[in-house]
Amino acid sequence: MNIYLNLSGRSDKKQINLVTKVQSYLQDIGHKIVLDYLSKENFEDFYKPTSFHIKHVYDQADSLMKKSDVVILETSTPSITIGFQILHALKHEKNVICLYTKGNRQLFIEGIDDERFQLWEYSEKNYKKVIDLALDNLFFENDVRYNMMLSKKMNLYLNKLSKKTKTPKAVYIRGLIKEDMKGKDL
Repeated sequence: MNIYLNLSGRSDKKQINLVTKVQSYLQDIGHKIVLDYLSKENFEDFYKPTSFHIKHVYDQADSLMKKSDVVILETSTPSITIGFQILHALKHEKNVICLYTKGNRQLFIEGIDDERFQLWEYSEKNYKKVIDLALDNLFFENDVRYNMMLSKKMNLYLNKLSKKTKTPKAVYIRGLIKEDMKGKDL
């Protein structure tokens, strides 16, 4: 897949290093990163007016976002630009995965209600697992939405499990079905 990966130009070194690991992991598992500010020596100069022509930066981001299959944004550092990119990607009907580190979640972002939007807490220890789960949870037009009735007890269990494992309920249920499908030819 083509992946647009970005983070705030005001991100600290720890966040930059973690996103660099995410980028390497995505490339290791066969994905192409279409936006690569991380490898540029001038990442920290992004917000200086002399660094880039503003229209060029916008046009480049827009073009690369349109070419991507999924947009992954690091949201631990509050950023109007990152917020705009989230909404812009959703407008272009792109899947959006937002990542944040413990203690840095952005409450406003949690209010986004779109089947293409995911918000995940991640860390140095679990970023590979989080990326795998988020990519497994992508929504595409050929996916089928399925509603199901659950008892209150089942729903309560799923809610608690979801909070404990930081895994969306749908991902957990799909995982159960995938596991049950292994080795079966119906």
